Amino acid sequence: MSSFQEYYPRMRELADYLLNNPELGYKEYKTSEAIEEAIHEITPMVKVEHFCNTGIKVVFNNHQTKTIGIIAELDSLYQPGHRNADSETGAAQACGHYTQVTIALAIMNELVKNKRIGDFGANLAFIFTPAEEFVDLEWRKKQKAEGKITYFGGKQEAIKLGVFDDVDYCVSVHAIGENFDQRTIEINCDLAGFNFQYFDFLGKASHAAFAPEAGINAQSIATLFTTALAFKRQQLKESNQIRFNPVRIGENTESINVIPDHIRMGTDLRYFDAEYAHQLMQQFTTAAAGCSSALGGNYQ
Repeated sequence: MSSFQEYYPRMRELADYLLNNPELGYKEYKTSEAIEEAIHEITPMVKVEHFCNTGIKVVFNNHQTKTIGIIAELDSLYQPGHRNADSETGAAQACGHYTQVTIALAIMNELVKNKRIGDFGANLAFIFTPAEEFVDLEWRKKQKAEGKITYFGGKQEAIKLGVFDDVDYCVSVHAIGENFDQRTIEINCDLAGFNFQYFDFLGKASHAAFAPEAGINAQSIATLFTTALAFKRQQLKESNQIRFNPVRIGENTESINVIPDHIRMGTDLRYFDAEYAHQLMQQFTTAAAGCSSALGGNYQ
């Protein structure tokens, strides 16, 4: 039996634990604790470095000039409807980060148990990063305002803290959200960068039955804006693989007999070409202004 086969039951146990104990970014305390325990099972004397409260870094120093970083992500998406979602936080391992963790640990176990850590012409750094998913943004805004974080993303925060200063190359794996006739591995795949923006549409409240002419419907402005972005998709440069997903932010708290005076929309924007994406986001802003003006409202 190979060392991987011997380790597989432990991998499966940990994967099941993480799947059923999902946590949102910068809050992956149970996840981080479980990973550190697994690392010390593999190599009890290794030094474990901590960053961003939940992030973990382990370096195997081969006294080489270059270092390869092996990255795994800790956090979950916000998806309350997922069958394995946390009922209190809405977190769910819907992006498969729990598989990244177990793969990284399996690699570490394989190299340590077979005494192959020193076979590389580089040092190895296993880095478990928090907060990859761009969710829970209101909480992160408060953390930023209080000076507890600078960036919403865990990797950006780790870069600021110097976690990657000694890393020359990085390797990461990620589950592919597609169906295949047979098991498939894609190497050197492209991953898009992304940005986001909020649009607050402001109207004027009035009684929907007795004085509809006195109101300005912010919901109608938001709907017009969504339609404008839908038409915008016809004019995209496809080679940049632009993707965006406008959604309404927050709960609907308006009364059904009052014309709504405030609707918040938000959209992400995924891209390969940062300059083109910046131009496109400016066009989104122009669309927001135009839709607001067309119906007599404003936006922020």
